[in-house]
Amino acid sequence: MLDNDKFTPNLHERWMMRFSMVFIAAALLLGLWLAEAQAADYSRKGYEAALKGVTTRDELTAVFADYADHAPDMDVARKAEDEWKALDSAGVVDRFRAAWESDPNSARAGYLYGRVAPTAIDKIRIGRQVVALDPKWSYGYRLLLATYVYDLFENSTAPSKQAELKPELPKDEPLFQRFAEVDSESSFPQQFLFAYRIYKREAAAARAQYERAVKDSADWAGVEQRAQLLCIEGKYDEALAEITADVETLIAAGQRGAEYKPSEIQSGYVTALRRAHAYDAAIAYFQHPPRTDDHGDAEYNIACLYALSGNSGEAFAHLRAAAAAGFAQTYRLDSDTDLEILHADPQWQDVTAQVAARKASTTQELVAGLREHRLDKPAPDWELTDETGKTVKLSDLRGQVVLLDFWATWCGPCRMAMPVIDQYIKTQMPKRGVRIFSVNVWEEPGLKSEIFMEKKGYAMELLHGNKELSKLYGFNGIPYLCAIDKHGTVRYEELGFDYNLADKLPLWVEDLLKE
Repeated sequence: MLDNDKFTPNLHERWMMRFSMVFIAAALLLGLWLAEAQAADYSRKGYEAALKGVTTRDELTAVFADYADHAPDMDVARKAEDEWKALDSAGVVDRFRAAWESDPNSARAGYLYGRVAPTAIDKIRIGRQVVALDPKWSYGYRLLLATYVYDLFENSTAPSKQAELKPELPKDEPLFQRFAEVDSESSFPQQFLFAYRIYKREAAAARAQYERAVKDSADWAGVEQRAQLLCIEGKYDEALAEITADVETLIAAGQRGAEYKPSEIQSGYVTALRRAHAYDAAIAYFQHPPRTDDHGDAEYNIACLYALSGNSGEAFAHLRAAAAAGFAQTYRLDSDTDLEILHADPQWQDVTAQVAARKASTTQELVAGLREHRLDKPAPDWELTDETGKTVKLSDLRGQVVLLDFWATWCGPCRMAMPVIDQYIKTQMPKRGVRIFSVNVWEEPGLKSEIFMEKKGYAMELLHGNKELSKLYGFNGIPYLCAIDKHGTVRYEELGFDYNLADKLPLWVEDLLKE
């Protein structure tokens, strides 16, 4: 007779059996998920292929959501989220907030919501939670620390917002070094750590890190970083020499036009000085040539630097000097966050009135300057489709003035130019004789651009461009705008966003309509 007690598992054995069953079930689920991911092809190529097959807006949103939620490669997930946000910013924020709230223990859900969270403080607080959930996952650190790097260290946000971030920084300072330990393969941790040391003016530590990076041929340590290092060491002449030599090398290699040398040098040098908070040295640079600005622009830049350093009195004095010297960019004055500290001062209204008056008195000067730079080159013909599928051909528009705005949904400067163009159409454009097209380029033609235009309510006519247009028109960046006369000749063009665009558009059109 068998003794059944000998075959009864004890407590430890029962626990091990249950653990094994749970482990096997989890492994099976993971295997199924990986198989599904592989079948769905959540790679970048798979994502691009999925977008090509989209025919409805619901399908487009489904592709964005699927890849943001499931792509194992976070860079693919980030791309899907970014493109979704470009089309529906508010909807994306609500969607990823809800996903995070429904699964607060998911580092991935927290990271994706943190990337689109409304404020820098939100990003920091969510980033801390993501790091706590998974201290070995590099993306949590990227979310948290990138907010400091781009919104505080690099002066990319208004001073009031930077003031909110400064008290938070001491809580997270150790994480810059820890990020470098967690992720030793990519360049982001070292870049962030170096940016932190520049901001804190830790010259010895920054130099040691930079020299070690150069010795190891690290891709993040370039002329820009060396110039910042030299600036916090007070070696301003050396920094300027480094930037000048780099620009000259690029010109010799054909990567920059010689005509851009002065502006490239100025941009690189002043950026390095601002990163190092070396405002006095930057002011001295604008006060003593060589520089590319005219006198009005130089005075304006000096005013911005004084405002950033907290010297409102000098800032107002130089703004008045800028207006007296011809500075008339009201749009730039109103939107420049460098000057935020001045807005509450009663003198601000006086200064804005001075600049507005200067703008009114210099219109004819601007007209004369524009006509001096009129072009005379045939506009390459094209045949493109609009959002209804109708074909539009440039040669069929003879007898009308045509403005073309080449853009993409991911292009930041394009998104700065488009509201200006839209406002011109709605308030100033003549009712007859002018057509303005926003030509989407450098991304797959389809619903993304259509939804973007509809969400913004822009009045421009949308055309789906192709890869050949940039070659035909000779531009290598966007936004690129050109004004074509009634005979099919490009008369005016502009690469990038210019704060004078609101003034230029009516002048271009008025001039070409007279012909």
